[in-house]
Amino acid sequence: MDSIVAQNPDTISPMNQFLLSNFEAHIEGVILGRGREYVFDRRVTDIEEVSPGEFTAVVGGIERYLVRVSLESDSANDALQRVTEVSCTCPYDFGPYCKHEVAVLLLLRERLPVISEDTKEAGRLSEVLSRLSRENMEEIILAHARSDRIFALGILAEYSDDPSKRINADLRASIRSKLEQFINSWGLIEYGDAFAAAEVFDRLFDQMDSHLVRGAVRPAFDVTTVIIEEGALAITHTDDSAGTMGGVVSRAIEALHSIAETDIDDKLRNEIISYVENTLASDEFPDVADWQLDLWRVLTKAVRSTEQYHHLLGTLQDALPPEDTAHGFSRQYMREQLLVLMTQLMERFGEHDQAESMRQKNRHLTAFRDALISRAWNKGDYDRVIQLAEEGISHDSSLPGLLKKWRIRALEAYRATHRKEEAQKTARNLILEGDVEFLAQYRELVSADAWPPAREALIAEITTTHGRTPPVLPEILSLEELWSHLMELVEKEPRYITRYGNLLYSHFPDRVRAVWFSLMMREARASSNRRDYRHLAESVRRYADIVGNDAAEEVRDAILLEFPRRPAMRDELSRGARHSNRHRHG
Repeated sequence: MDSIVAQNPDTISPMNQFLLSNFEAHIEGVILGRGREYVFDRRVTDIEEVSPGEFTAVVGGIERYLVRVSLESDSANDALQRVTEVSCTCPYDFGPYCKHEVAVLLLLRERLPVISEDTKEAGRLSEVLSRLSRENMEEIILAHARSDRIFALGILAEYSDDPSKRINADLRASIRSKLEQFINSWGLIEYGDAFAAAEVFDRLFDQMDSHLVRGAVRPAFDVTTVIIEEGALAITHTDDSAGTMGGVVSRAIEALHSIAETDIDDKLRNEIISYVENTLASDEFPDVADWQLDLWRVLTKAVRSTEQYHHLLGTLQDALPPEDTAHGFSRQYMREQLLVLMTQLMERFGEHDQAESMRQKNRHLTAFRDALISRAWNKGDYDRVIQLAEEGISHDSSLPGLLKKWRIRALEAYRATHRKEEAQKTARNLILEGDVEFLAQYRELVSADAWPPAREALIAEITTTHGRTPPVLPEILSLEELWSHLMELVEKEPRYITRYGNLLYSHFPDRVRAVWFSLMMREARASSNRRDYRHLAESVRRYADIVGNDAAEEVRDAILLEFPRRPAMRDELSRGARHSNRHRHG
């Protein structure tokens, strides 16, 4: 129902390309954790190989975004996949990769035949080890065990009769010993050391994976609990602004979730349930909403019997924060997500009427309203979709993101039921709030004869209801090719010349040059450091791309004439000129 905006993928330079098998090494911990959550919540849909090695997928949240991924296979091994391109239509720009891209990469790796470099090395090692004697093997293993305590403890956990508590205690001691090297004199792990400190846990994750590959679920569970507890403890004295240590805990909880979903014996299943319940009840476990929700999700997957189900349902009920906005957004979000888990549990154990009653009772909450709308849409009950969406518009009128969501839902239902007047009004409201992508739908809903006056009325309302011209207005003028009107707007607000100068230049070359020249001179007068000069040089370079290098040279000369004693400015402008020349002749 939500529209998806497409874009072209960004090619990753050869030096920065990476293998799908270990792409996590290139992702920030907090983004990696969010991507895993999206996979867990099944928000990735419509994965499709549109051409060999080219994949697209839709990732949903409050909005739906299109992710594109390009993979290249190693010439010697089709299963060794290298990520060469990845993009997402979301607006995230705080890092090279977003959570939506991570979620798709995780699912692609799960579904495609992937062989890592480590796997290839393991195959070669297997050949070598097969030729060694028992004595040689023992000597190698003991030597490695003496230098790697975690390796030694992993062997003991899986193959010895030592109590798991003793081995876990030794694992904890080993982790704390390794983390001590990063702790400063104030007892803290500083921001610059947080990433390296988090890498201490990598060996334990390797050990856990090794146990799971061999079907040793019990030692894998033990290692996972150690990582969760020691990671949570470490984060209390770590500057984890980048989320690396938090990513350790999230990753371990995700592993625990995977263990709970496997076919394990009742004894271990009960231990997992008990462990998670005790962790959630512990005052020592950090009050991090995402971790707590993930642990609750582990519980919902772990329960199998009716007795366990009723016990968990009661536990969830007791854990619900009060329905009171005074407790803040995070507590209300926690309440909403716990109610969602309760509903999912009811459905899973066949109590469909209770689940539906829960959804109806809590339809003022986003997740429930969204679920009810989706169910009604899938049934073709568009009147119900409209009712729920209109309720949402009224209920969430002060929340722009949700207001947009419900209006989009309503718009689709209005169009499906041929309610033209309501559809026109809703599309118009979406445009007035800044969503120019609905202009095409609005135009479709208005007759050709009525469109010019409807468009003028829309432009007039945008102009009169905003103090400063909102970005949606020049976008409308551009899409509608109202060049004279757009040129007048740009002359009043020159900041838009860099965005629309290329479109206007063929119609008004002299006026475009005048506005752009004036803007660059103002920028030069406001510049005072190397970074400002670099930005100024980039502005002149963009100007050269549109009007030509000769005109851009005139601008550079005018700037340097006014500021002859700024060598750093001259240097940056000269670099920009050389770049423009290479670009033009390249």
